[in-house]
Amino acid sequence: MEEAQRELESCLRNDPEFTDAHELLGDLLLAKKQSQRAIPHFRAALQSKPDSARANLGLGAALAMTGDVSGAVPYLRKAAGSRDAAIREQALDILRQLGK
Repeated sequence: MEEAQRELESCLRNDPEFTDAHELLGDLLLAKKQSQRAIPHFRAALQSKPDSARANLGLGAALAMTGDVSGAVPYLRKAAGSRDAAIREQALDILRQLGK
């Protein structure tokens, strides 16, 4: 996991606009329970791909993990409307856990 993180960080140093690298690094940081560090990567991904279900789910999940439930809900609702069943179910599950 550490090697993957280093590779993604290197990619972003070379190309700070690399949306997929931001999404992947955000996912990796979330998996490591580093939600605060994941948030800027998901925000960067959403700047270039605002409809990215994956980035919306990631940002919503990261915000929820930090306790920012009101900030998380709009992103999770957007992800819950995804055509990707796995993303949709994850977003709906988090919303249920949050009582939303």
